[in-house]
Amino acid sequence: MKKILITILLIILINPLIAKKIIPFPELLKPETIIIDENQIYITEGTSISIYSLKDFKFKKKFGKEGSGPQEFKLPQSGLLTIDVQTNDIIVNSLAKISYFSKDGKFKKETKNSRGIIMMLQTLGNGFAGIGISWDNKMMYRSLNLYDSNLNKSKEIFKMKHDFQIGKGTRVLPTPYPFVSYNNKLYITWENDLIIKVYNNKGEKLFSIKQNYDKLNVKKEHKKRITHWYKTDKRTAQYFEFLKPLIFPAYFPAIRDMSINENKIYILTYKQKENQSEFYILNLKGKFIKKRFLPLIEKNALEMYPYTINKGKLYQLVDNEDKEEWELLITKIK
Repeated sequence: MKKILITILLIILINPLIAKKIIPFPELLKPETIIIDENQIYITEGTSISIYSLKDFKFKKKFGKEGSGPQEFKLPQSGLLTIDVQTNDIIVNSLAKISYFSKDGKFKKETKNSRGIIMMLQTLGNGFAGIGISWDNKMMYRSLNLYDSNLNKSKEIFKMKHDFQIGKGTRVLPTPYPFVSYNNKLYITWENDLIIKVYNNKGEKLFSIKQNYDKLNVKKEHKKRITHWYKTDKRTAQYFEFLKPLIFPAYFPAIRDMSINENKIYILTYKQKENQSEFYILNLKGKFIKKRFLPLIEKNALEMYPYTINKGKLYQLVDNEDKEEWELLITKIK
């Protein structure tokens, strides 16, 4: 972590336009996701949600806890509480239900879900898009589905084999599965190449976006670092023998993550240079705008520290171990 902080300071000193602000967030203990709307920052930690002002970064409210009550949550299989703030509500997706809160964190209602696990739920039209898990002939699958407002599955858009299969091992660095609901359309990256498929809110395909890119080899040092993560991370260490063998591809997937904001698509790749990560920036039709390397910091071999993009700025929460507090790094995307 000290090396990371030194790198950040060097970046600021060399180019003050890159890192504009470092804001302390002393209230946070272990943030997992960050999302921003017009006025507020929302941060999830386990089963709680913290709200901050985007204008002055002041802490406003924290709500949510472990449990089954109307303002309580249980974590899904992914281990992450996910929220959607595209509407006038904060919509919280937890195990077996979705909960609705006002933007100031007041409880409004909840909808129970008894039809299986739904991950990464996002509003789309009058319903939602999300990822479901299913079994067929002893094989586990993940699928991207559309759901109505009561969480009834209305359409399956994509279906592929899950990264883990019992007795057959775990595919490491699998086909990416980010998707984004934006302007009532669904942008999906479930391909190994730099391809984005765009659908309307009825699940009808509109068009595809494709960009050329340079393939990045998965080298021995990558395999060693990722294997070490599986052996030592508390989420996987006790299951490591069960997860074996780890199956590596020859190349990294073209897409690591995707964000959309202000009619721009930001594609994060696995390519890095001088402790910075590569982004492709496209318009909503897929026209290439520019490519940028930004100081996005890795948490470990497979994960980034929580980040989001809003109004031409990259926001990332990073653990400052020396100060024993979390900080929000704000980078202007030039």
